Amino acid sequence: MDTMRFQGPGFALDVPTNWVVAASPQAQAVFFGPQVSGIQSNLIITIRRVATGVTLQEIARVSDENQRVVSAN
Repeated sequence: MDTMRFQGPGFALDVPTNWVVAASPQAQAVFFGPQVSGIQSNLIITIRRVATGVTLQEIARVSDENQRVVSAN
């Protein structure tokens, strides 16, 4: 599999060349794989500070909302 190097803010990834790379206001990087049997893989990377006292459930809820926004665009 051929890969390309993606350099993000504070991270780097080797990504398959047949994946689409994008960004959005909610995410530093969004990777969309090709559809296989009607299913499209994706990887969304967000980096942000979390306030003291924030629960894991709240982080999961906000991440879910952001993924829905990014996937809709």
